Amino acid sequence: MYMNRWLFLLLVATAVLRARQGSEEETKNALAGRVNEYYKLMIAKKYRQAEDFVAKDAKEDYYNSKKPDIRTCSIQKVDLQPGGTTSTVTIKAGVRVLMMGAGSQVFEMPALTYWKLEDGNWYWYVPAEAKRVTPFGKLNPGGAPTPKPE
Repeated sequence: MYMNRWLFLLLVATAVLRARQGSEEETKNALAGRVNEYYKLMIAKKYRQAEDFVAKDAKEDYYNSKKPDIRTCSIQKVDLQPGGTTSTVTIKAGVRVLMMGAGSQVFEMPALTYWKLEDGNWYWYVPAEAKRVTPFGKLNPGGAPTPKPE
């Protein structure tokens, strides 16, 4: 009888784990579908239609951001955050850049994009932490600069 309980618990735990893994895979697939649709619109320069993939609280960030000349895009990695309602998606984008003396060139570069689940759909957004990142480090608004160690 005691052994039967352990066997039963083991079977239940295995079933829960498999269901969770399947659910996580389904979530990643749904997210990847939304990301691909969004970037197809960005490549086609259909920015008004792409707006439907932007979270309500991120509309201003979307409107105020410079839209790069994306020529190609592929998903490299999908990282679901704990809780499964936010995700970081790494894409590789072929972006056309105008270079002095070299003309127009397409460069493939990785980029992090941020997505969150709202009302059953995934939406692009920019988290507060990402807004403070610069090529020179993180901005610390209102705080004193951190002195460099000597």
